[in-house]
Amino acid sequence: MEAKPRIVAIFNTNAEVLELVRESLQQAGFQAVMAHIDDLKRGRLDMIQFVEEHNPDVMSTTSLRRTIPTGPSCG
Repeated sequence: MEAKPRIVAIFNTNAEVLELVRESLQQAGFQAVMAHIDDLKRGRLDMIQFVEEHNPDVMSTTSLRRTIPTGPSCG
């Protein structure tokens, strides 16, 4: 019997970041569920209902920051 994948709930303000993280997690063998933070803030999504429905093993807010190198060695 194959083990059930771990469920990771991800929350972010950017739909593209949510999709990127979801795809990465699924490729790594996790089941990802996602929610937009704006939906939580505006009451369009009930956090408790979301957690009860999906029963995640882990919940994470994601933050991906782009680092842009600067200085004389950068080209």
